[in-house]
Amino acid sequence: MENDGLRIQVYLARQGLGSRRKIEEWIRHGYIHVNSKPAKLGQKINPAKDQIKIRGKEVSKVAKQKAVVIALHKPRGVVSTAKDPEGRKTVLDLVPKTARVYPVGRLDINSEGLLIMTNDGELALRLTHPRYEIPKVYDVKIRGNLDDKKIAFLKKGVRIDETKVKGAEILSIRDVTSEGINKYQVQIKVFEGKNHHVRKMFEAIRCRVIRLKRLSMGPVSLRGVPRGGYRILPPGLVTKIRKEVGL
Repeated sequence: MENDGLRIQVYLARQGLGSRRKIEEWIRHGYIHVNSKPAKLGQKINPAKDQIKIRGKEVSKVAKQKAVVIALHKPRGVVSTAKDPEGRKTVLDLVPKTARVYPVGRLDINSEGLLIMTNDGELALRLTHPRYEIPKVYDVKIRGNLDDKKIAFLKKGVRIDETKVKGAEILSIRDVTSEGINKYQVQIKVFEGKNHHVRKMFEAIRCRVIRLKRLSMGPVSLRGVPRGGYRILPPGLVTKIRKEVGL
């Protein structure tokens, strides 16, 4: 049958019970049992036949969260984590507590713009997995000389942390130099999501990012969302996003 042979963390994530990482933590801690035996990471299950319990409760009786997807306009100075050991403001401080969502990927503390947040673990995983090549558009202000040779490198693909990343699409370049060192405003589209991806791309061609703002991710745009604000995505758009990542 359709769900026969699914890995347990994949199945439970699709049920909206948590992200794959969270479910893997539960498995390691022994919170999940299959047919009265502790579950193992990567274990294949048949939901139609196997009895799955989380902390002693059958999965069918565990309250499932309604899928929620939020587009947040993260300001600079806010961290993209659920908790911060230094006590700084996090993105969870900017959305309703009742939503129980978590960030999809990250924007570093000095970056701003669109951050998708959801309680759908499988959707979150696929939006960040390089296999699905979800396009992300950024508006970047840089300092340094951006000549044709460097632009060609960006389009062809540069090396980041000893790994070559896929080429970017340059949507626009505007010279914003007022005096002194050259400055440019660049809109760039990338198809991977490595840590500090865009900043490192420009560092690779000896340009320094002064300001970085994510404008869109897949079909989700920042348009109309004020800095520090959010919007809950309508079901039609959520369906469109899920289709783009094969759900």
